Amino acid sequence: MLPPALPDACVERPGLVAVLDAAVRRRVTLLLAGPGWGKSTSLALWARSNPVAWLTVDEDHSDLGRFASDLLLALQPFLDLPEAVREDLPVLELARDAAAFVDVLAFALRGQAVLVLDDVHHLPEQSAAARLVERLCSRAPGGLRIVLTARREPALRLDRLRGRGHVSDLDAGPLRMDPATVAAFLSSALGAPAGGVAEPVHRCTDGWPAAVRLTADALRGTPPHSWPQALAAGPGPRLMLRYVREEVLAGESADALELMAGLARQPGVTGPEVGGPGAAEPEELPRAADDLVRRGLVAEAPGGATRVVEPIRRCLAVGTTGAAARTTAGRAGPDLAFHTLGGFRVVRDGRAVPTTEWKSAKARHLLKLLLARRGRPASREQLMDFLWPDEAPERLGNRLSVVLSAARAALLGDRRSGADGPLVADRDVILLDLRRIDVDVERFLEQAAEALDADRRGGDALALLSSAHRLYRGAFLADDLYAEWAEPLREEAHSEFLCVLHALVRQAERSGDTTLAIRFALRLLEHDAYDEQAHIGLIGLLTRAGRHGEARRRYGTYTAQMRAIGVTPSYAAGGGAPAMRRSAGPG
Repeated sequence: MLPPALPDACVERPGLVAVLDAAVRRRVTLLLAGPGWGKSTSLALWARSNPVAWLTVDEDHSDLGRFASDLLLALQPFLDLPEAVREDLPVLELARDAAAFVDVLAFALRGQAVLVLDDVHHLPEQSAAARLVERLCSRAPGGLRIVLTARREPALRLDRLRGRGHVSDLDAGPLRMDPATVAAFLSSALGAPAGGVAEPVHRCTDGWPAAVRLTADALRGTPPHSWPQALAAGPGPRLMLRYVREEVLAGESADALELMAGLARQPGVTGPEVGGPGAAEPEELPRAADDLVRRGLVAEAPGGATRVVEPIRRCLAVGTTGAAARTTAGRAGPDLAFHTLGGFRVVRDGRAVPTTEWKSAKARHLLKLLLARRGRPASREQLMDFLWPDEAPERLGNRLSVVLSAARAALLGDRRSGADGPLVADRDVILLDLRRIDVDVERFLEQAAEALDADRRGGDALALLSSAHRLYRGAFLADDLYAEWAEPLREEAHSEFLCVLHALVRQAERSGDTTLAIRFALRLLEHDAYDEQAHIGLIGLLTRAGRHGEARRRYGTYTAQMRAIGVTPSYAAGGGAPAMRRSAGPG
């Protein structure tokens, strides 16, 4: 497998390439940085002059068989393993014996190679796949160097290798863009000299590559003479704030968020700096802060004090995370999140509301119906008919009030006194105020629409689409799968999810990551087994990847599925595995 394609606006970074050259002299390199720091892009830039095998790790690679198969496929150009031998190899059984698996690689490896395992933080702790990576790192053949990238410290035991001097540890520091690099990137991305705004863009992004790119996107279409005013107009581009909230802050622990919030609001500070009297010194910071510095979320200010990087500070300042994002006029209640995709649960102040606090099953049903109405009010008569369909409405007024009170009690907990909750009621109607809560299906639909719009414009939307994809954890209110009142929102969310998967296939294929495109195509067919375009596209991807046996099997599955619903397959292979020319996805 090949490294991902470089983005259109990409600048040479000889200093960074030199750092990577030096690091890869050791057996293992761990590149640790948060989202958007350009780990993959930097390595793809470096890989232009180095022999690289590339595997992008995701959640599916917790399955040992899939991980081992993809690992062999990535290394295929550097292994003396004929296709017939590779297809007959008992990969899963071999991978279960990590030492034997590594011995096969050592025997088959020809020449020098660098194996990049991108995003290894997706491997679960103590998983068999993680143990296989550990064995590969500790017993790698002499001609193989291994580069690991991760958003956070991976679940890999590398301390013994570190003690022996076999590990190069890199953090976000070398990835940070300096003002000259920012100027070169902006000029390339905007098609006009941008040296005049490079310094303010560097200040408002802290050289964070994703933030620089999103700032360039915000400036695109604005006349160059208006760039300074556009930069000074507000707290930052909407997409940047969304990216920080969804890709960065959403994945952080409560301790890390509290630490960043504290650094961002430290009193007596001008701008983003948190230095000066009372600032936290590096030796006083807990281990969590050291980790944030390594990953590029917190930086050292002049004098050795620490500060939150500017895009995160701006995001925190406008209240786009946690309870601050949902504060409305009136008295604040608890931070409430409704999980509706794949099941139903309510999280209050970071903890699921326990079963013992739901005094009435009807209270849960009431909330589900209001969630399905997406903030639209429901009349009391509608709700009584929903909760007690076979009883006379004139006898149900008090019972509905009791259910409403039970729902409020479960949502507000011990903050009932003096708190305005999201349940709003008057004499006639009841509604759930979505401005005061976080609802995963609403967040998914909003982010999916934004990501698909970016895909339609022809840009690099892979990160936005991947973020939307991760939000979809199953059907809306899967516990009420046959409830007609939930069907419209369930169908809308599922349809949007399929569109996201189609777009991910296209984006992954466009970036040159065929394995990732195959993975998304397989997931698409898991959710819609009768999508003919997805079947045809998957067969084509497998064929182009040289996986002819899998392509042949998938062709059989495709024809069987089409005939099962009475459809004549539009593609007919004239014997053998089909040699496809079409890519996955619609359009």
